[in-house]
Amino acid sequence: MGAEALGRRLLGEVEEARLDEVLRSVSLSAQPELGEEGPFGIRPLDRLLRLFEQQQQQPPARQQHDPGSPPLGQPRATTTTTAAAPKPPPIIELTSANPGAGKTQLLYLLITHAILPRTYDGIPLSSGHAGAVVIVDTDNRFCAARLAAVARSHVWRRAQKQKKKLDPAVVNALITASLAHVHVLQPQSHAALLAALRALPAYLFAKGEGLLHGSACRPLRAVFVDSVSAFFWSLRAAEDDARVLISSGDMSGGESGKSGRSSTTTSEAYAALARELRGLSARFGCVVVTTSVASASPFASSASSSSSSSERHRHHPALRPLLPASWHAAAAGGLLRLGVERVRVRGFAPAMSVAEARAERGQRQSVVEEGRFGVWVDGWGAEAWPRGLWEGLGAMEGRGRWGFYVRGDGVVVEGEEDGGEGEEGVVEI
Repeated sequence: MGAEALGRRLLGEVEEARLDEVLRSVSLSAQPELGEEGPFGIRPLDRLLRLFEQQQQQPPARQQHDPGSPPLGQPRATTTTTAAAPKPPPIIELTSANPGAGKTQLLYLLITHAILPRTYDGIPLSSGHAGAVVIVDTDNRFCAARLAAVARSHVWRRAQKQKKKLDPAVVNALITASLAHVHVLQPQSHAALLAALRALPAYLFAKGEGLLHGSACRPLRAVFVDSVSAFFWSLRAAEDDARVLISSGDMSGGESGKSGRSSTTTSEAYAALARELRGLSARFGCVVVTTSVASASPFASSASSSSSSSERHRHHPALRPLLPASWHAAAAGGLLRLGVERVRVRGFAPAMSVAEARAERGQRQSVVEEGRFGVWVDGWGAEAWPRGLWEGLGAMEGRGRWGFYVRGDGVVVEGEEDGGEGEEGVVEI
């Protein structure tokens, strides 16, 4: 009886796991610092991602031994619950109502953390991952020189904190070697975008003379798409043209009619894009970060007029999505939308005199020159958020809001220059 009880207890402690989960556990055991840090190395962003992952992940299934089943050693019905496959990280969508909101500059900082090594010459580079990244530049605005400047500035700041001096030539060599692991794709249409994403695994896994790229020994850390809304209006125009052809009765057998019937709708196109990105994230264990433009100005809310909704959207302003609902639905709940906006300077008071306005001119100009930007969890559709998500955001300083600065020499997360590691501050949006 004692042996049977012991066996039942031990069987209840057995956990099922996939091979990739076991290998990841071994990797974390060998390098425990990897589990303590998030995928970006930017503390406020990593905390938000961890919070959303906790909401979408299910607790691991355990093998349960039914007390009413036959004694151990005899045939019995299997009561083991198959462990669910781990979900990939949420797709992060950086969105803004206007251009020049700092989304691309923030991407450059994320890329910097992904490609730089963890340490260099004894200098910790703040969660450097020494990985490879893929940039899908649909807007044709990628600037390698700006990315190099952001990375160089990051290395210099870390060296200054350690009170170490580095040879500029050595720093440039480090940046050049790291930039070799940035793979840039520039599709010119939505169809080309999907084709590029589908061909990406074959490109990354390619072997043979002349086919092996320089990042074969590095893990793929992230896929960046700047931006997913680039082809939205061209898709809408093609869809409208097809609808006109169909409504005009030109679908009776002509070539244009066939084209109208076979054209892909905007909704279908973005559902396919979300599936491809989620598939890459699951296959490579990487994060996916996209940018987009919203269709409404900040503070537009999808919430009702209740006081609780007003309070929530005061802390989480809502931006009406430009992309169709299929984009969010295909992400299967794994979409973290972050609003990004340049922190605006408050206007002059109506009763302010000319002399007072001139006196404040210098102070206001200095605020503008700071290049301060704010990031917050976008509140569109927040009514459907689980209670645990609201509680987690409420427990964060600033309710998950944080800021960064865009300057001529680089991009800095608010709080880093004060000696911190990117602690989030309260950013008034």
